Amino acid sequence: MGELSFPALDKSRTRVLNALVRASRRRDALDVLGLTPGLAGELAKNAALKTAPTLPAAALYTGVLYDNLGLGTLDEESRRRAEESLLIFSGLWGVAKITDWIPPYRLSMGVTLPPIGGLAAFWRPKVAKELDRVPGLVVDLRSATYAGAWQPGSRSVTVRVFRDGKVVSHMAKATRGRSPAGWCVRRWLRGVLTSWPRSSMSWATPSPSPSPPAPTAPGSWTSTSPTPPLDLTLT
Repeated sequence: MGELSFPALDKSRTRVLNALVRASRRRDALDVLGLTPGLAGELAKNAALKTAPTLPAAALYTGVLYDNLGLGTLDEESRRRAEESLLIFSGLWGVAKITDWIPPYRLSMGVTLPPIGGLAAFWRPKVAKELDRVPGLVVDLRSATYAGAWQPGSRSVTVRVFRDGKVVSHMAKATRGRSPAGWCVRRWLRGVLTSWPRSSMSWATPSPSPSPPAPTAPGSWTSTSPTPPLDLTLT
């Protein structure tokens, strides 16, 4: 494993890595890691993490959210923007960039990993120390499990997906990727948007959106006003 972004997290990453390797060799590993019997083969991958081959995070992490963001279709300039701007939250690494080379693994942020404990709580102060000082608007497409590892506060736009008045996870990732927020991310990565059009999202928020402040740089905002979550309802 090579050098990762946010090297201040490396000692904590090593702690989680060692704990995951040990947990994956336990008799009750499936229960500890919250895996179904059909995923038993993932335990061998976890146990061999220290010598496993790596690949870019952009290639490792796949699924409907990434598909709907269209990372594989970006041109060179858009790709550069994505490499600088996109962050991936991870139960094992805390937070990484899409250019980081990491091995395949299986560990949810929702796991209570012995002897470390709940991973979201473990990572929260460490990630906050790194990300709280990074300026700009945060477009938060994470699920609730991963959102627990860092709260960007009033400078974020959060996407929540509802059905029958309840927050849902089924197809929520795809919905976030297709949402107005996901659409804006795609457009911004491609250089089509140079500022964040908060007012265009007012239809999806429970209360009027605050007036957008003056942009400090292309694609970024400085704001002291709380931003309502972007609520999407599945019908």
